Amino acid sequence: MRTTPCLCLFLAAAIAAGACSPPADRPTVVQPPPAPTIEPTPAPTYPPPEGVQVPVEHGPLPPRPAPADPESAATTTTTTTPGPLVIGTPAPPRPDPPPDPVIDPYSAVTAVPGGVRPVRVTTHGVIPPGAGRPAYVPPPPAVVGYAASRLILSNDSGLTICRLWFSPTADGVWGNELLGGLLLPPGSELAVSVDPSWPAWDVLAQDCNGLTIQELRGRPLPSDGVWSIRPAATPAPAPPGPPPPTVVY
Repeated sequence: MRTTPCLCLFLAAAIAAGACSPPADRPTVVQPPPAPTIEPTPAPTYPPPEGVQVPVEHGPLPPRPAPADPESAATTTTTTTPGPLVIGTPAPPRPDPPPDPVIDPYSAVTAVPGGVRPVRVTTHGVIPPGAGRPAYVPPPPAVVGYAASRLILSNDSGLTICRLWFSPTADGVWGNELLGGLLLPPGSELAVSVDPSWPAWDVLAQDCNGLTIQELRGRPLPSDGVWSIRPAATPAPAPPGPPPPTVVY
């Protein structure tokens, strides 16, 4: 009976000692050593090659308040008349470009190296017989007798004109054919506009067989504005002479 208390004391001491010892399956945590501190090494600076400029970068400048201007606080009202805005020295006015020549299939033009001269004759259509021509407006007195801005080419030949040329004498060439496939029957007319700065003109009219009806060169424009196209004059037969005297024996 005496051994029982001793055994109990031994078991109690063993249990107390086991409760303080760590369990066998608990992991051991090992703290890593602190990372070493590395000081940054500045990059070496090299001088730029001779003659090379290195751009200098500037950061944003801090904002600065504008200085207070006592005069800017005053309000001024000015009334002005709107006008053209002129900045600096105004340039001289540019002249209008010259108008382009009106070149159509029925206009007489003169070919020159690199292009054509301005139109000397421009047609305005065929006037049928009996249709009546436009009212004639005579040219200014300074050019009466040798120049008119409008001209009527009247077919008074009694033949149909199939080809017609009318050009300034000084050009030396006929230019374009005026009718361009149209026909100018007997009694019909062709309205044209001519350059009044040319004092002398040439005309050539042909029938549908290519025979010449009229060919005149170096003629002034008529003062009444109507150019009559007639056949070339043919020699009229010589009138018979007086009868021989009657001899009475």
